[in-house]
Amino acid sequence: MNAARIRSAGFTLVEVLIALTVVAIGLGAAVAVVNQSVYNAYSLQQMTLASWVAENKLAEIRAAAAVPDFDEADGDSELGGRFWRWNAEVLETGVENVTRIEIGVASEEEPDVEIVRLIGFLGVAIPENARDVRWEGEPQEARGGIPQ
Repeated sequence: MNAARIRSAGFTLVEVLIALTVVAIGLGAAVAVVNQSVYNAYSLQQMTLASWVAENKLAEIRAAAAVPDFDEADGDSELGGRFWRWNAEVLETGVENVTRIEIGVASEEEPDVEIVRLIGFLGVAIPENARDVRWEGEPQEARGGIPQ
């Protein structure tokens, strides 16, 4: 009888190995989830800081209160304890007094990989005494006006 009790008192080597395999698979999945979360947090931080760099540059251009005198410019900015490369392009929109500005931002470590691209517009105010004839006249039904 003592022999039967001794044999059933613990786990067999096969049972222990199966349990360790299940634990290893579970821990491997948990490590993968944590790793993905860390990568996502880093990417979000990088995208947030890069978008702030682009927004700051667009604000600087707008604060100058004039159409920039360059077609393309680039430079460096520091934000969040890191250095960033930005590239600004000034493009025509086809609308008088409105200019399109595109600003791309990349990290200094990988200057060829653009993280964020911000598109903004810069408008020059129409003088107060200027008339815009596009807004004069009555609506026409043939052009989609509201019938009376």
